[in-house]
Amino acid sequence: MPWFLRRFLRFLVSLLAIIVIPITWIVNKRRNGTCPPPTNPLLFKSATTLTMMIRNKQIKSEQVVSAYIERCREVNHYLNAIVEPRYELALRDARLIDKMLEAYTGSTDMLAEMYPLLGLPMTVKESIAVEGMCNDSGTDCDVRNPAKKDAEIVRLARAAGAIPIAVTNTPQLCMNWETYNNVTGITLNPYNLKHTAGGSSGGEAALISAAASIMGVGSDIAGSLRLPPMFTGIFGHKPTPKLLSVEGHIPDSLDPQFEEYFTLGPLTRYAEDLLYARN
Repeated sequence: MPWFLRRFLRFLVSLLAIIVIPITWIVNKRRNGTCPPPTNPLLFKSATTLTMMIRNKQIKSEQVVSAYIERCREVNHYLNAIVEPRYELALRDARLIDKMLEAYTGSTDMLAEMYPLLGLPMTVKESIAVEGMCNDSGTDCDVRNPAKKDAEIVRLARAAGAIPIAVTNTPQLCMNWETYNNVTGITLNPYNLKHTAGGSSGGEAALISAAASIMGVGSDIAGSLRLPPMFTGIFGHKPTPKLLSVEGHIPDSLDPQFEEYFTLGPLTRYAEDLLYARN
């Protein structure tokens, strides 16, 4: 390469640095700080404890769901983790569960066996279908594409008594180790708003870490259920391939080997809830 071209390229790099460094400093200054800490005592209890309290009629599902909805509204301004909420529908679902419990006269052990996640709020990565909710996997579509039905893993969670309260941010087609797309922007880390929450299940990780969700569902082919929990101090588990159905996830693949590597799985704030959520 001629010497004058090398000097010109060096000049361009220096000029770019002069432009980019101040912009980066300004952006980071605006992101300075952390999420406000939770104050509601319900947010400090594990899913295992909360669902036991709901079954024993010590607390209502509506109280738990309301606490998490309130926390979502408080912290999402900082995190940008929620793509679309379903707060009113979630509260309706919680009231139906409370009404069912009022009339229930059987044993709590039988109730636990039938509905292990009874009355618990949950969040779902936006790439996983929740009926009626956005399901574009972070892509910029001309027309909104709500899911026509629940993904199989969401259907099973609902059948176990869980209540989806929101779908959460993901990079475009889940193809990044941080959570950013051109539609909803970047999701930030609740412990330091200058830092990433990881990806591609970063919306889930940020919300759970901030005590705005007790458990969630994400996906993983190259670390997406493991890296975000590592960045945000929570727990994620990539199950054995084919243990859980991947039906209802976008993107999908026709490659017969796809499901040997790609899985859906749980994220939780408490380790004891991982097995609970997986079941």
